[in-house]
Amino acid sequence: MLLLIASLVALAARQTRALQQRVDTLVKMCAWTRTVEYQGEWISFEEYLKRRFNMETTHGMSPEEAQRQFDELAKLDPTAPPASR
Repeated sequence: MLLLIASLVALAARQTRALQQRVDTLVKMCAWTRTVEYQGEWISFEEYLKRRFNMETTHGMSPEEAQRQFDELAKLDPTAPPASR
């Protein structure tokens, strides 16, 4: 009986460690500001990529957002040329 209890405690400890390792790999991001917590500091996602992975970033616009912007412009200025699709 003691061996069974010891085995269950060891199994629970292994599962707890495995779960903790998975949680440690999560990146905490603010849902409102889209900043990332990294080493106790809240920084932009671009800065996070630079510090954590030494990655440089650039910015662009997705086709969906470009279309949305053109549609908004057309509402404000009916004489604006239509967006090419």
